[in-house]
Amino acid sequence: MPAYMPAALMVVAAAREICDYDLAFVGMRLPLLSFQLAHATHAPHATSIFEIGAVRDTPASEMIYTAATGWDLRVAASLHETLPPTDEELRLLRQFDPQGFWTRA
Repeated sequence: MPAYMPAALMVVAAAREICDYDLAFVGMRLPLLSFQLAHATHAPHATSIFEIGAVRDTPASEMIYTAATGWDLRVAASLHETLPPTDEELRLLRQFDPQGFWTRA
């Protein structure tokens, strides 16, 4: 059994996709941990934009994301295996999430 949880592997895989000077649209919870990890390890000049949602008094009449984007969802042309988290990545994840709230099983 690996010394990390599946959520930690997801966080590390996403962090590795963020490059220095990238502008990243970051969600809450695990995506936020990914951005923090990238910023601390290899992308100190990356910038994040946070989505906080919208408050409505009535439900949307249609699925907003399908009507508003104008592009097709695409999967990467070449997928590759994600290497396990390094000791440094795991140490930083534990620092960002000391209670293991988002990265434990």
